Amino acid sequence: MNEKIEIAEARKVITENVEHLIRLAERIIDKHTSAGPLSPLKNGHIAEMSFKLNAAKEKHREALKFQRFASQAEEERDYILGKSIGSMDPGSCSLKDYLEVVVQTLIDSGYGSKPELAEWGF
Repeated sequence: MNEKIEIAEARKVITENVEHLIRLAERIIDKHTSAGPLSPLKNGHIAEMSFKLNAAKEKHREALKFQRFASQAEEERDYILGKSIGSMDPGSCSLKDYLEVVVQTLIDSGYGSKPELAEWGF
């Protein structure tokens, strides 16, 4: 009992999900290879698809690596700024800590009015 699938239904499998597209292309290439000369797909198309797949996989690995780098850099930035929970090491001050000291020093030094603090950026 082989039911025919409408082309629109088959195309629903082609999503925007990167990992899914990569796995789908890998599966098609594997199926074509195992079918050999009985495959209905042209070798030239599969060769092109394989080339595109390898390039996409490499760029995907690169993108994931840069996402990890970006995430790590954001964590380090937030730590230095004093935005992260746990903040700085004991005895070390974050940028936020220094800014709080600056505003307190300005207030203690007689620069506590709104216009005076505004001149300093507060």
